[in-house]
Amino acid sequence: MKKILFIVLAIVFSLNISQKAQAQVFDKGTALLDAGVGIPYYGYVSIPPVFGSFEVGVHKYIGVGVTGGFYSWGYRNYLSNYYYRRSLIGGGFGAFHFSELLKQLDLDMGDLLNSLDLYYKMGFGLRFYMHNEYVSYDNRIENFSEIYPSFMAVLGGRFYFSDKMAVFMEVGPDFYSWTKFGITLKLK
Repeated sequence: MKKILFIVLAIVFSLNISQKAQAQVFDKGTALLDAGVGIPYYGYVSIPPVFGSFEVGVHKYIGVGVTGGFYSWGYRNYLSNYYYRRSLIGGGFGAFHFSELLKQLDLDMGDLLNSLDLYYKMGFGLRFYMHNEYVSYDNRIENFSEIYPSFMAVLGGRFYFSDKMAVFMEVGPDFYSWTKFGITLKLK
């Protein structure tokens, strides 16, 4: 996990970050592409939550988007029992971006609000589980799949290093984890 964070930060800082974002960070027509990793809900994780999302601004403060991701977790004990679960997740969301509203309050934050995009997201999706289990004491193997509804309600923020590149962090229950972070490319 530390290696992934180091690689992401190295990429961000190696890009042209000398131009600070001076334009409005979110508006109608804005197109954002996110990629990131999450801190998993469970221990015993073999692949942490990885995801991507795409969002489009439909109003000065409101965006809609789609997201998809994957993670895997499981364990094996001393009796050679094992339990593995892989999860594919996809869904849609709506986001309310409120940084522009904070600018109108005339808070003395310097140029920070020119580079900061704060938002709240809510969404609905489906989680597809693939489950494998082996229990040695009764020599039982179980393989099955399940589909569940999944909900998201997160508070997030993006910090723009340039007009087209940002890092972000989101906190709250979502499709993948309670906390996730990554990079954002502003396409439009």
